[in-house]
Amino acid sequence: MSATSLKERQRAIALINAYGALLTETQARIMENYYFYDLSLAEIAEQDGISRAAVSEAIKNALAKMEEFESKLGLVSKKQKEEDALAKICKIEDPSMRLKAFDEYVEGLKNGI
Repeated sequence: MSATSLKERQRAIALINAYGALLTETQARIMENYYFYDLSLAEIAEQDGISRAAVSEAIKNALAKMEEFESKLGLVSKKQKEEDALAKICKIEDPSMRLKAFDEYVEGLKNGI
């Protein structure tokens, strides 16, 4: 798997985790089967009694829908920023400085609400 396709897969999984509940039941099932269970288009099509083209179209439409949600809500990017900030804090070797940085991080979360 190329680095680009791995990043695309990670992006899709992040979108599903954030917005999967907003998809139709069929879209959610197809996305989970494709991205979480690594089923092929043919396997999903056979399981659901639809064509491979219909599975491919459902994936394309679901991704577009979730990207639209992300552009409006930004949950995935916000989560990534939080993870990056916490990772940076964890790299601080001095325990008192790490605690101070964590306290500032928590205070920032409180102010952001």
